[in-house]
Amino acid sequence: MKALILVGGYGTRLRPLTLSIPKPLVDFCNKPILLHQVEALASAGVDHVILAVSYMSQMLEKEMKAQEQRLGIRISMSHEEEPLGTAGPLALARDLLSETAEPFFVLNSDVICDFPFQAMVQFHRHHGQEGSILVTKVEEPSKYGVVVCEADTGRIHRFVEKPQVFVSNKINAGMYILSPAVLQRIQLQPTSIEKEIFPVMAKEGQLYAMELQGFWMDIGQPKDFLTGMCLFLQSLRQKQPEQLCSGPGIVGNVLVDPSARIGKNCSIGPNVSLGPGVVVEDGVCIRRCTVLRDAHIRSHSWLESCIVGWRCRVGQWVRMENVTVLGEDVIVNDELYLNGASVLPHKSIVHLDEHAFRGLDTLSRLYLGCNELTSFSFHHLHGLEVTHLRTLDLSSNRLGHIPVPDLAALPAFLKNGLYLHNNPLPCDCRLYHLLQRWRQRGLSAVSDFTREYMCLAFKVPASRVRFFEHSRVFENCSAALAGGIERPEEQLHVQVGQSLKLHCNTSAPAGRIAWVSPQHELLVAPGSRNGSIAVLADGSLAISNVQLWHEGVFVCLATGPHLHHNQTHEYNVSVHFPHPEPEAFNTGFTTLLGCAVGLGLVLLYLFAPPCPAVAAATIAPAAADAGPEHPAHSRT
Repeated sequence: MKALILVGGYGTRLRPLTLSIPKPLVDFCNKPILLHQVEALASAGVDHVILAVSYMSQMLEKEMKAQEQRLGIRISMSHEEEPLGTAGPLALARDLLSETAEPFFVLNSDVICDFPFQAMVQFHRHHGQEGSILVTKVEEPSKYGVVVCEADTGRIHRFVEKPQVFVSNKINAGMYILSPAVLQRIQLQPTSIEKEIFPVMAKEGQLYAMELQGFWMDIGQPKDFLTGMCLFLQSLRQKQPEQLCSGPGIVGNVLVDPSARIGKNCSIGPNVSLGPGVVVEDGVCIRRCTVLRDAHIRSHSWLESCIVGWRCRVGQWVRMENVTVLGEDVIVNDELYLNGASVLPHKSIVHLDEHAFRGLDTLSRLYLGCNELTSFSFHHLHGLEVTHLRTLDLSSNRLGHIPVPDLAALPAFLKNGLYLHNNPLPCDCRLYHLLQRWRQRGLSAVSDFTREYMCLAFKVPASRVRFFEHSRVFENCSAALAGGIERPEEQLHVQVGQSLKLHCNTSAPAGRIAWVSPQHELLVAPGSRNGSIAVLADGSLAISNVQLWHEGVFVCLATGPHLHHNQTHEYNVSVHFPHPEPEAFNTGFTTLLGCAVGLGLVLLYLFAPPCPAVAAATIAPAAADAGPEHPAHSRT
């Protein structure tokens, strides 16, 4: 009996591990993913396995040739010159698959389960039609394409893509058994077996579904890889508990290769896999992690929900968590904290392909520090979407030229996490003014590493000076050069309780618009999680009832084929309480009138002569004529 395994993909979802080896050869619980499937096929009586290969095919062929003799089966390679989807490879291997009239297996290389291949053969022969697929139940069928079939016979009626109302909770598990007659339905061209071949077979009554009993997981991305590891270890606990490790410091289901070494006072588990040659020093805590071959974890480090690549070195007192993935031969220095990081393999990266990060759209942190990069494309970030990216560490490389306009065009939240220190930057006036502005704005990537920002005054190492401590180097730089480099934030002032509408102004129509709030929440239609902010159909942002927590910088992100590059627009919103109402007119007038009347009375008192002064003036001469002997006497 034969089997075809689809292994031609690039494995982009499992990067950075798949940058070193093809995904089917990545170790899953101390054995390559592909080997789990091939051994199960061999145990079910399959004597010829065909691998539909493309990416890193030579490495796959070398590894499988070594397993061919050990398993006593034939392993062939079917090379795809171009991607053929999930059905095209069957047409390419038509001659091999149709050598006999026996049915053959078809497998996706991403799946891990208990592989009920013998039961699948019996099921297929029982109904006698062209195809059988394995299905598994899921809790949230609205996220998948579901299979609608008869409960008693398994005959498939139709497929429903991401149903909004319940029609079935069974999904395609990525394993099939097909008769050679199916090959007549497939042309040698890129074709999807799930979307183009199976629906036609179901309509003709030629396709049946067998329900999988036990665990199942698509382990094609790091989060699911770790979940699949937990399910696999639990299955080992039930069926082959002797393969699991036990002893001091071991908690729960732990798989340890005999050549691995664990130090004193460690806590390993639950759900941990330690590969060959792994060294774990004293006082280390590891939970829900896979540590691959020859990795070294130094003392007192703490790892949870991580994948540590081959020959990595994790320093002392390091903390890593939240699905952090280290590629091959990565060095993590002492006392570092990695949260959800993906670190590329090796410590001496010299060049990045133009689309090195394509497919990693949800990546939030990218660490490329301590390498030998001489250039980096800030224009399109090597295929990486900027929407979710918050940290980009390019420190301690060999970046000698950085396009200042591309730096200025980055959104504010990425500038805050863009680390460029310890690079041989040129002492460029525009770069100096840009970094000075970032420093004044308090962006942590600059303010936290002020002394580590260096530049070469004369393009030789001996002329290295500190950007922010040798202002004489830049004293002839005109401040006018800074104008227009970075678009300033638009300042808006609004009162509590008012409404606010922000428009994402772009140079051309944008295909997609998203916003980032001052709390770093990504805002797309319909709006924020608490409902206070709405994103309208035209991409504008609306707040019907402004509150104090709406204060801060709102960033608009615009992308699309009509834009020469991704564009951003920033609004700095200041929120304040309404000013108190002015006094009524009659109160002010009354006060003014009172002051005027009072002033008039004062003046009258000071300058108007009193009435008795006139009589005194007429009597005074008579008194003067009386002389000293006869004083004047008043008479009544």
